[in-house]
Amino acid sequence: MAFSNEDYVGLNEKLQTLGSEKYKAFQDKLIPGMRTRHGVRAPELRRIAKSIMNEDWRGFLDAGYSDSFEMVSLRCLVTANVKCSAEERIAYARRVLPEIDNWALCDTLAMDFVCKKEEDLPAVYDFITEFGNSKKEYEKRFLAVMLLSLFTADSYIGKTLCLLRGLGGEYYSDMAAAWAICECFIKQRDKTIAFFKSGGAERARVNNKAIGKLRKSFRVSEGDKELLLSFRRSEKG
Repeated sequence: MAFSNEDYVGLNEKLQTLGSEKYKAFQDKLIPGMRTRHGVRAPELRRIAKSIMNEDWRGFLDAGYSDSFEMVSLRCLVTANVKCSAEERIAYARRVLPEIDNWALCDTLAMDFVCKKEEDLPAVYDFITEFGNSKKEYEKRFLAVMLLSLFTADSYIGKTLCLLRGLGGEYYSDMAAAWAICECFIKQRDKTIAFFKSGGAERARVNNKAIGKLRKSFRVSEGDKELLLSFRRSEKG
């Protein structure tokens, strides 16, 4: 059955009834941004997204846009997870990205982004690297989270670290860049050590945040935690 505009309106109304004021208050403190929220929990959103993916998911993604956090969450979940070609997933990701105004929506799209075929990675890489020079905080965060999720293997680690060197500029893009550097270290220790030795991230805050997170990680040896201290930089100025 085709997904109509009336179905979209009905789904919006359903999301309002599924919401919890208590959970909404919790989200309001945790997730920044002015987008309307109803307080629907993630497992329920994933259940709805799975239902949509089994029906007319293209009709859902084409039906319209909403200012609610939950509706954009559903669009991110469907876009990232539905069975389709890499080209179609990328096309729909381009459409939903401008609607993302907080870290939670950004990370939903990036961390769930399915790319099971090795031959699809170059197209996805070309897509995300368009945001390397973006002025938008969540486009840069999207790039960082996609890099840590899909591009830490030997064939991409050099390019990934090069991109992360200059990425950031705002709080949430800085934190994602630091997170991505941490994942690179865990998966590609020697090459990330070389990255730090050559100067690390251009922004001292990103560089030092990554080192701080690694020094707290149980996945990093005590010897490496001491070594990482030598790569910290002054954040003054």
